[in-house]
Amino acid sequence: MTPIELVQGQLEAYNNRDIDRFCQYFAEDILVYDGHSGAVTMEGMSAFRERYAEVFMLPDLHCTIVNRIEQDDIIIDQESVVFRKEDPVVKAIAVYRIADGLIRDVRFY
Repeated sequence: MTPIELVQGQLEAYNNRDIDRFCQYFAEDILVYDGHSGAVTMEGMSAFRERYAEVFMLPDLHCTIVNRIEQDDIIIDQESVVFRKEDPVVKAIAVYRIADGLIRDVRFY
Protein backbone atom coordinates (compact mmCIF):
# COMPACT_ATOMS: atom_id res chain seq x y z
CA MET A 1 0.00 0.00 0.00
CA THR A 2 1.07 3.56 -0.58
CA PRO A 3 1.38 5.91 2.41
CA ILE A 4 -1.90 7.59 1.39
CA GLU A 5 -3.68 4.23 1.17
CA LEU A 6 -2.43 3.26 4.65
CA VAL A 7 -3.57 6.50 6.25
CA GLN A 8 -6.90 6.49 4.42
CA GLY A 9 -7.48 2.86 5.37
CA GLN A 10 -6.90 3.50 9.05
CA LEU A 11 -9.21 6.53 8.89
CA GLU A 12 -12.02 4.46 7.39
CA ALA A 13 -11.52 1.72 10.00
CA TYR A 14 -11.50 4.42 12.74
CA ASN A 15 -14.80 5.86 11.53
CA ASN A 16 -16.28 2.36 11.34
CA ARG A 17 -14.93 1.55 14.82
CA ASP A 18 -13.29 -1.61 13.45
CA ILE A 19 -10.44 -2.19 15.90
CA ASP A 20 -8.97 -5.20 14.09
CA ARG A 21 -8.87 -3.49 10.71
CA PHE A 22 -7.67 -0.24 12.29
CA CYS A 23 -4.70 -1.90 14.00
CA GLN A 24 -3.56 -3.73 10.87
CA TYR A 25 -2.28 -0.44 9.41
CA PHE A 26 0.12 0.15 12.32
CA ALA A 27 3.43 -1.47 13.26
CA GLU A 28 3.59 -3.77 16.30
CA ASP A 29 6.04 -1.32 17.87
CA ILE A 30 3.88 1.74 17.10
CA LEU A 31 4.82 4.92 18.92
CA VAL A 32 2.34 7.75 19.50
CA TYR A 33 3.70 11.13 20.54
CA ASP A 34 2.34 14.35 21.93
CA GLY A 35 3.57 16.59 19.14
CA HIS A 36 4.01 19.61 21.40
CA SER A 37 6.12 18.03 24.12
CA GLY A 38 7.60 15.12 22.16
CA ALA A 39 6.56 12.77 24.96
CA VAL A 40 5.54 9.22 24.04
CA THR A 41 1.87 8.79 24.98
CA MET A 42 1.47 5.20 23.72
CA GLU A 43 4.06 2.54 22.98
CA GLY A 44 3.43 -0.80 21.32
CA MET A 45 0.38 -2.46 19.81
CA SER A 46 -1.02 -3.74 23.11
CA ALA A 47 -1.36 -0.23 24.60
CA PHE A 48 -2.47 1.17 21.24
CA ARG A 49 -5.23 -1.42 20.78
CA GLU A 50 -6.42 -1.06 24.38
CA ARG A 51 -6.70 2.73 24.11
CA TYR A 52 -8.51 2.75 20.78
CA ALA A 53 -10.87 -0.05 21.83
CA GLU A 54 -12.09 2.39 24.53
CA VAL A 55 -12.39 5.27 22.06
CA PHE A 56 -14.31 3.11 19.60
CA MET A 57 -17.03 2.58 22.20
CA LEU A 58 -18.13 6.22 21.76
CA PRO A 59 -21.29 6.14 19.61
CA ASP A 60 -20.76 9.56 17.98
CA LEU A 61 -17.09 9.05 17.10
CA HIS A 62 -16.21 10.43 13.67
CA CYS A 63 -13.13 12.02 12.14
CA THR A 64 -13.27 14.26 9.08
CA ILE A 65 -10.13 15.25 7.18
CA VAL A 66 -10.01 19.01 6.60
CA ASN A 67 -6.71 18.93 4.73
CA ARG A 68 -4.12 16.28 3.84
CA ILE A 69 -0.48 16.71 2.81
CA GLU A 70 1.76 13.94 1.47
CA GLN A 71 5.55 14.20 1.43
CA ASP A 72 7.35 10.93 0.69
CA ASP A 73 6.78 8.70 3.75
CA ILE A 74 5.04 11.41 5.81
CA ILE A 75 1.31 12.14 5.73
CA ILE A 76 -0.08 15.14 7.61
CA ASP A 77 -3.81 15.26 8.29
CA GLN A 78 -5.66 18.27 9.64
CA GLU A 79 -8.64 16.69 11.39
CA SER A 80 -11.98 17.61 12.84
CA VAL A 81 -13.04 14.97 15.38
CA VAL A 82 -16.38 14.41 17.11
CA PHE A 83 -16.24 12.21 20.20
CA ARG A 84 -19.69 13.02 21.62
CA LYS A 85 -22.33 15.15 19.91
CA GLU A 86 -22.74 17.28 23.02
CA ASP A 87 -19.01 18.10 23.20
CA PRO A 88 -17.19 20.64 21.05
CA VAL A 89 -15.51 19.39 17.88
CA VAL A 90 -11.81 18.69 18.45
CA LYS A 91 -9.38 20.15 15.92
CA ALA A 92 -6.15 18.17 15.58
CA ILE A 93 -3.16 17.60 13.36
CA ALA A 94 -1.85 14.06 12.95
CA VAL A 95 1.58 13.43 11.43
CA TYR A 96 1.98 9.82 10.28
CA ARG A 97 5.40 8.33 9.44
CA ILE A 98 5.32 5.30 7.18
CA ALA A 99 8.10 2.68 6.92
CA ASP A 100 8.18 -0.90 5.67
CA GLY A 101 4.54 -0.73 4.58
CA LEU A 102 3.07 0.27 7.96
CA ILE A 103 2.45 3.37 10.05
CA ARG A 104 5.43 3.43 12.45
CA ASP A 105 4.62 6.50 14.49
CA VAL A 106 2.07 9.25 14.87
CA ARG A 107 2.45 12.71 16.34
CA PHE A 108 -0.73 14.46 17.48
CA TYR A 109 -0.95 18.22 17.83
